[in-house]
Amino acid sequence: AWPQTFHIDIAATEEHALNNLNIYPNPNKGQFSLNLPEEDCEIEVTNSLGQRVHCSSARGLTNLNLEGLSEGLYFVTVRSASAISTLKFIYKQ
Repeated sequence: AWPQTFHIDIAATEEHALNNLNIYPNPNKGQFSLNLPEEDCEIEVTNSLGQRVHCSSARGLTNLNLEGLSEGLYFVTVRSASAISTLKFIYKQ
């Protein structure tokens, strides 16, 4: 285990964050659900190095399957027309 340093720039303030956004289960094995708002949202998943590993669009309850990733910490950024939020999840095999 070597030291890891990375920068996360989250542009959302509390008043512009998406409410009730959840990832479950967390930790997971690459299959998880997102509780998104009922409006079009962009979903971007990045690893702890900031590399994009997934990008899609969805609304409402959304199931993602990202099996095959390396174990570790990942970030899910969800953007709607009016807000942006970033959540983290742990991938364990």
